[in-house]
Amino acid sequence: MSFTNPFTINNLVYFLLFVLYELLYKIYVINKIEWRVKKQILKEQTEVVESVKSFYIEKLEAFKAINNENLEKIKSVNNIETETLKRALDKLLTLQLQHRNEERQALVNFISSCNQWIFNLSRIKFDEYNIQKIGDLKIKISNIRDEYFLNIYSERLKILLFITNHEVNTSMNLLVDEIEGYKNNMENILIDLLKLLEEQHNSEYETIEVFEDIGEAYVTNYAINNSSKIKTLFLEYKNFNGESFKNCMLQIERFADTAKTYLTSSEFNKP
Repeated sequence: MSFTNPFTINNLVYFLLFVLYELLYKIYVINKIEWRVKKQILKEQTEVVESVKSFYIEKLEAFKAINNENLEKIKSVNNIETETLKRALDKLLTLQLQHRNEERQALVNFISSCNQWIFNLSRIKFDEYNIQKIGDLKIKISNIRDEYFLNIYSERLKILLFITNHEVNTSMNLLVDEIEGYKNNMENILIDLLKLLEEQHNSEYETIEVFEDIGEAYVTNYAINNSSKIKTLFLEYKNFNGESFKNCMLQIERFADTAKTYLTSSEFNKP
């Protein structure tokens, strides 16, 4: 029968325990070192991440600041452009309103001048002019183209400049043609009267004393007596004056209707 050596067993146990301790200790140390390494790596990674994050945040803030600055500049430019456009639109609207008012006033002034001139011309008293009033007749002939007649052409030019409406311009030209015809006929017939009066006045004459119920009087007998020609010319004057006046007034009414239609049309009142 053999016996186991207790010392040897104890030593073996101690040895195994020591080996186990060493193993566990090494595992602990290795784990601790690994943990510290990982912690350090994590710290470094965190610092890198934070650094990168800070970098991009800084860049983002700078970008936002630049964008905000650019946005403010764009807003400022837009505000300036908006105000400029608004002022331009206001100015355009004012010019449009002014232009419309000038169109309207030109039409009104044209009709008024035509009407006044025609009435003035129609009131010429042909039979009031005789040898004693040759000077007055000359003045009347020169005054046919008075301020109203000049105003007709002045306002006509404004209408041609401001208004492109075909109906308005056509009606206006027809009225001007009628007025021109009236003027030319009146000038010609008064010039014919002036020639007859001057011819008679420049001829030889004699003054004869006569006695009437009212008393003593003097009569001038001219070598050339154009009384019958003047009477015939007077009848011609009456016929043409009435006809020309009527035609001119009719044309004024037509022009007034055309102008009224234009002033109430969408063409004139367009925005």
